[in-house]
Amino acid sequence: MMTVDVRILDRSYKLACEPSEEEQLQKAVNLLEQKLQDMRRSMPRLESERVAVLTALSLAQEVLSLNKDLQEQTHCQRLIKQMINDAEKSLAQLG
Repeated sequence: MMTVDVRILDRSYKLACEPSEEEQLQKAVNLLEQKLQDMRRSMPRLESERVAVLTALSLAQEVLSLNKDLQEQTHCQRLIKQMINDAEKSLAQLG
């Protein structure tokens, strides 16, 4: 386990992570910081706590949407595999 220093909304944080996870953690911090700055620019008078909550809600909505898309894609893949299996069985019966 290692400690990584990150900066979010002008505050420093020390976060623990495995060395193999450091790059992914930095990417997550960069994404979060970008989303927070975007929210802050669109609502400059909002206090930091509210900016953080609205950004968290926005990210949660993105995660739910991506999860739904992934579930739909997985369902479609299963249907396609079943169709291929059915077609292969039909071809085997003909031959």
